[in-house]
Amino acid sequence: MFNEPIDPISMGILDYPTIVKKPMDFETVSEKLKFNDYKCMQEYLDDVALIFANCKLYNGENNCYGMAANQMVDIFKDQCEKLGVEYYK
Repeated sequence: MFNEPIDPISMGILDYPTIVKKPMDFETVSEKLKFNDYKCMQEYLDDVALIFANCKLYNGENNCYGMAANQMVDIFKDQCEKLGVEYYK
């Protein structure tokens, strides 16, 4: 979950592209890091936040995936805090 781009066809969620306008996943984030595509820390933070926001948008907050996304946000916020990075999402 969250690691690879969503494939709406193979997953049978054909409405995904109509709901999620800007997909994001950790593989894409990793590639962007690898190729220095982020101009600043905030761009990176925004992409990570987008991963979780997209999940909650598509699945809902009370769905098991939405709840997992909320837990991941909390973990990510804690890690950012430990590194002295402010995360507002």
